[in-house]
Amino acid sequence: MLSRLVEWPSAAGNVGTLADHRADIKRVTTALAGLGDRERQLIGLRVAGDLTYREIADVLGTSEAAAKVATHRALTKLRGNPSHQDE
Repeated sequence: MLSRLVEWPSAAGNVGTLADHRADIKRVTTALAGLGDRERQLIGLRVAGDLTYREIADVLGTSEAAAKVATHRALTKLRGNPSHQDE
């Protein structure tokens, strides 16, 4: 779902695709609302900011490994995959 949102500009001329994107945005927005501030921050830095884990670690003042694990957990939670939330 998140990867399809990146295709937004190419879909602007197709009404059906535009409707699908709007539905995807609504699902992502709803899912993000269920996350904590730090989880949203991690996802924003990784997905919207396109930062590396090293860059995320620098922004948050943590280790690269901690940034990677925390980001993975936040993305897993966003995707609604409870079997991986305790990794």
